Amino acid sequence: MNSKNERPTVLIVDDTPDNLAFMGQLLKDEYQVRVATNGAKALQIARDGRPLDVILLDIMMPELDGYEVCRLLKDDPATRQIPVIFLTAKSDPESERRGLELGAADYITKPISPPIVLARIKTQLNLKAAADFMRNKNELLEREVAQRTGELQKSNQQLRLLAARVETVAEQERIDIARELHDELGQLLTALKLDLAWLKRRCPEGDTPVAGKIEAMDQVINATIGTVRRLITGLRPRMLDELGVVAAVEAEVQEMRNRHLECILDVPRRDTAIDKERQVSLFRIFQESMTNVMRHSGATRVEILLDLDDERALLQVSDNGCGIGSAPPNNRSLGLVGMQERAHRWGGSFEIHGTPGAGTTVRAVIPLHDPSAA
Repeated sequence: MNSKNERPTVLIVDDTPDNLAFMGQLLKDEYQVRVATNGAKALQIARDGRPLDVILLDIMMPELDGYEVCRLLKDDPATRQIPVIFLTAKSDPESERRGLELGAADYITKPISPPIVLARIKTQLNLKAAADFMRNKNELLEREVAQRTGELQKSNQQLRLLAARVETVAEQERIDIARELHDELGQLLTALKLDLAWLKRRCPEGDTPVAGKIEAMDQVINATIGTVRRLITGLRPRMLDELGVVAAVEAEVQEMRNRHLECILDVPRRDTAIDKERQVSLFRIFQESMTNVMRHSGATRVEILLDLDDERALLQVSDNGCGIGSAPPNNRSLGLVGMQERAHRWGGSFEIHGTPGAGTTVRAVIPLHDPSAA
């Protein structure tokens, strides 16, 4: 609609000059009036970029009749919002029905009643003003939603980058701690082992209490060495750095078998090249999945699929335990969130499904190539 300082503009379309003159005289005090003597001219005026608020349209005109003009106006996104009022001598119900079905806002038959015409024009202007107001509000809302969505996407991307950085730093810390455990504590335990062997050689024969104590100390040291090795493996398996994710998973599976958990491992392809960081993410998802199996599921059997092709790495861990659906909602812990974020970091997907009493399946897919580099 025109600005508040301008009168609304009405386009009158009629091929009879007397009708144009009469309607122009009727409307000139309240509205800006534009006229067209045929359908083609009416379409030209409606599309010239100057705002129109209402179109009064005759039906019976040569070449383009009013019905066709109305159809073309409603088909054009630039003009379909302009209210069309048919002003015609065709008073039969079928003509009125056809006009309204084409999208006309109103239908007035001749001879007209000037007060009725003015009232109906004013009604359509009010309706158009309300529709324009709602449309503008919706457009503003859509822009705000788009802006907020963009901001959220940017924030999410920043959080993902931060999470990736935290993961990288954490992995480096694990490497450093594992190295210190191996170098420092490992050396101390080795020295104790050597000292104990020295004492054992010098223990008098027949001194059973001392020999028993030395043997007990040896068992404690051996148990400590085993614990340190498990800690080092949990922090950062050397197998992962030296031989890759498949070997690291196989070693972890063997450890689980040693704890009397039946593990079925399927690795259809073993020689796919995967960069180090993706291997770490994949292994940590596997590691966390197995930790959940051991701690929470009560499972006796686990099936693991590690499928690596040229495009993506698929990890699936299925157990026959109690099922995640039977666990309280707050048990969906940071561990699950961490697995999800490790997959999402690479544009991958993470799913976890469980059925009470029937087990849980964890499925992670990590693309092996950056989509933006394609």
